[in-house]
Amino acid sequence: MNGLINACHCPRSGDKVIRVMAHNDVGFTGLNILRFLSTTPQILVENNHILPLLDELRTGDLVFGIFPLLMGPNLSTVMHLGVLNSVADIMDLLLEAFEGVAFLHANGIAHRDLFLTNFIMEWCPDHTKFKTHTHPRVYTIDFETAIPLL
Repeated sequence: MNGLINACHCPRSGDKVIRVMAHNDVGFTGLNILRFLSTTPQILVENNHILPLLDELRTGDLVFGIFPLLMGPNLSTVMHLGVLNSVADIMDLLLEAFEGVAFLHANGIAHRDLFLTNFIMEWCPDHTKFKTHTHPRVYTIDFETAIPLL
């Protein structure tokens, strides 16, 4: 969390993240990309790995985006900070991240800020403790420098 991002609890719909998306004329490119990717039919496509923009709040010249709050780590944490994961777990997560990037490019969008910290997940796999038959979904975040490809 930082000055642009804050968490909140919505009694009827659970925990959310509120993020400053645009101010005056700055930030509307990324906001418009998220609007496009968060609507039908794009949001229903299996390989769309963006964290969906659920709603917007406007106050004066500020536009805030409302997103689901995920409790899992980012890919940097999973790969570098001693979180115990198998090679298969890490490969599954990386393949999901690459699938999401390919989806963006197929839709004419360049993210331009694809660091491991901009890929987050719902939960952290740890097959060293117990066997699971699923893996978390990896989401791409932080579209403030994203642009449409020409």
